[in-house]
Amino acid sequence: MLAVVVAVAIGGCGSTAEPRDPIDAGELQAEAALVSGTVTGHVAAWTDHDPDAIRSYWDDETVHEDTGFLVEISAPDLYAMPDGFFDAYPDFQWEVDQVFVASGVALAVTRGWDIELRGLNFVEDDPLWEFDRIEVDPHGRLGRWTLFYGLTTYRAWSALDSRLDDAESLVRAYAEAWGSGDSASVAALYTADARRVDSLFGVELEGVDAIETHAEQFSSWLSDAALTARFIFSDTRLGFRDPERIGAVFTLRGVDADGSACDIDMAVILSSTEGKVIHDEVFWDADSLLACGWAA
Repeated sequence: MLAVVVAVAIGGCGSTAEPRDPIDAGELQAEAALVSGTVTGHVAAWTDHDPDAIRSYWDDETVHEDTGFLVEISAPDLYAMPDGFFDAYPDFQWEVDQVFVASGVALAVTRGWDIELRGLNFVEDDPLWEFDRIEVDPHGRLGRWTLFYGLTTYRAWSALDSRLDDAESLVRAYAEAWGSGDSASVAALYTADARRVDSLFGVELEGVDAIETHAEQFSSWLSDAALTARFIFSDTRLGFRDPERIGAVFTLRGVDADGSACDIDMAVILSSTEGKVIHDEVFWDADSLLACGWAA
């Protein structure tokens, strides 16, 4: 499993917690099968070193963005990428650790090894941690495919401590605020015109007032020790961007239909400027939603 980067034990709502109204389990399973199947199939094609199989997941609308290396390419250059990649990295291996789901989008936690980047040779026991946000169309083709890297990887690449601290501080503040039961603390994270999108649950919030109102309800679904951040990822920590994107994988302590505590895996990608969130996108682990009764 992933190493803990920031663990935040927050006093949640405890005995006052109540179950969240579930989304439709059949619709969730269909969505998860589409996006997770596409992601795992795409990664398997890379692991098999099969350029034709890789390209079968793309079309002329596919855009590949690698945030750590300032790369953004599309057809026809994208179609040529696998051949050159395997010439450079003939032993490369890639594995999916976990897939989080939104509507038409996956966030995949992946590990790569037998590859040398920025002078470091990543091996299976000390892999390259990569996080891929992948838009998936109804036919299982990739739309925008964006790569982020874990802070452990940026630390190996000698990122500035201050840049790593900035990312960890934002995630810690996010976990503390959303787990605190204090909607004003949540509101303080965001700019006035911020957006929060939790598409799997049909939540699209415009403006900090709407987010603050939603936070009041969100806290009612949590038990004690509400959020624990397990891994943090980002666009570049080797330079400065404004806005920047920082994400995290969390375990969320919720309650099920019987009022019992249960753990749910979620992830977020935060776009921020000057330490304030301007866009918040939420992803969920489908199996944990089903196990906790948040899908039924």
